[in-house]
Amino acid sequence: MKTPGPPPAPPPWTDTGTLETPPDPWTSWQSQGGHLGWEHWLRVFVAWEAVVCALLFFWVILTWL
Repeated sequence: MKTPGPPPAPPPWTDTGTLETPPDPWTSWQSQGGHLGWEHWLRVFVAWEAVVCALLFFWVILTWL
């Protein structure tokens, strides 16, 4: 009598549901224990730079008028 072996492995092209979805860059810092990555600080810097440039632009326009 033949002893049953391990079940046959599924074909490599089938999705077994074990693959993780790629992390969302907007919430990936939460999965890192609250550590904010450099992408977050780059967004903060760009946002503050836009605010400062807008204020400087309006200040220059108002002083030259």
